[in-house]
Amino acid sequence: MAAKVLAHNNIVGFSDLQVMAQLSQEITDIDDKLEAFLPEELQAEIEKELDALLAPKLDLQWKTVTLAFLPDQLETFTDLIESIPGRQDLVAVGETNLFDRFVKAVEGFSRFHDVRSANMAIALMAKVGLDVAQTGEVQELEGDWVSLAEVLGGLRVPKEAGAVIKEAVKAVKKDQELKHSWQALELIAADYLAGH
Repeated sequence: MAAKVLAHNNIVGFSDLQVMAQLSQEITDIDDKLEAFLPEELQAEIEKELDALLAPKLDLQWKTVTLAFLPDQLETFTDLIESIPGRQDLVAVGETNLFDRFVKAVEGFSRFHDVRSANMAIALMAKVGLDVAQTGEVQELEGDWVSLAEVLGGLRVPKEAGAVIKEAVKAVKKDQELKHSWQALELIAADYLAGH
């Protein structure tokens, strides 16, 4: 209604700028304000409001972190982001003090898994996070732990050997109703040592 009154006054009559300014404050819709045919002095105020809405000025201290993943790692990371309730984007903003905690987490995860690449550590963190999101279980890391690289002499095995180990672990976990793969490996090794 206020927009129509202003438009009518501006087209057919004389307008008092103070009254117009007061009436224009009652109009909350930007389109209605534009249709009110306000004079340039009041139009400038609307443009300021519009600029503030389109580009809010935020005084934030922030750091940029760019991650690069291989396609399967990106899929895992994206699945993790999508598992978070609510609408999530791959571009996120967090508090600056979280950055230091993030760096410490990546460093700790890198040491624990004997990984030297930050991107690989973050990809592994995303995989663990997705596992937790899907199963609701967190692997306990209390006590002394060693990297499998120390036990096996490296983190990689031939593909065929990996397939055999995976099937053996899967079978023992199912048979013994175990929660973690390392428990199955321990049983397999103990059985071998007991037989020799």
